[in-house]
Amino acid sequence: MYDAIVVGTPCAGSPTARLLARKSYEVLLVVAGAPSSTSGGVADACAPQRLKLSPILVEAAVDDQALIGVAVPVRELSAVRADIEASYVKSILEHTPDLAEHLSHGKRESRFVGGAIPGYYCRPYGPGWVLAGDAAYRKNSCTASEITDAFKTADLVADAIDEGLSDRQPIEQAIAAYEKQRNDRETPYFELTIQLATLDPPPGEILQILGALRNNPEQTSRYFGVFAHTAPVDDFFAPEKIGELPS
Repeated sequence: MYDAIVVGTPCAGSPTARLLARKSYEVLLVVAGAPSSTSGGVADACAPQRLKLSPILVEAAVDDQALIGVAVPVRELSAVRADIEASYVKSILEHTPDLAEHLSHGKRESRFVGGAIPGYYCRPYGPGWVLAGDAAYRKNSCTASEITDAFKTADLVADAIDEGLSDRQPIEQAIAAYEKQRNDRETPYFELTIQLATLDPPPGEILQILGALRNNPEQTSRYFGVFAHTAPVDDFFAPEKIGELPS
């Protein structure tokens, strides 16, 4: 029995997380990056936009400002870095002309910043310590799942520690079970994120599924549930479930 157990949840950019990433046993190569900038005088830019497969991110900031990001495939990063602002503006014009109109009346308030974080699985435990959140597992940010993932893994860690400290099973065994539960549950999401993070157009079979959802509110809710982590990926995309969708 341990006198104490250290639970680590360093952010993905911390030295500890970078060390863990080097010890990962499964790593997703970075396939998308995102230059972003803060613009002033564009409060209306945070109103709903008509986006079609858009790589544009808009978040409200403060003082009549908005944070606006553009995701690009890594294969295009060299060209983007050659002229970041031109590439940034071109993408916004192409994908969200209404937003581009808002920006034409505002002013860029900050320099461009950008980056991309590879996805990874790390071994999440050792003698007297256990990792939760993105210290031990991280996907590309395109699905905006970081906080959800953190709470889900923290819940598994808490259950495992409780199992061990309550003497229902050896704590090493409980923590090892946590790793297996995490991997079994999160691998389908990890693989889906790999596909989405390429920013490639959806393949034909996915377009057919999306078309079938158009007039099916119940299945549309289940589809969005995939990204809210309320509908398992492998359940929604199971062949028998897809076969139930109208053609």
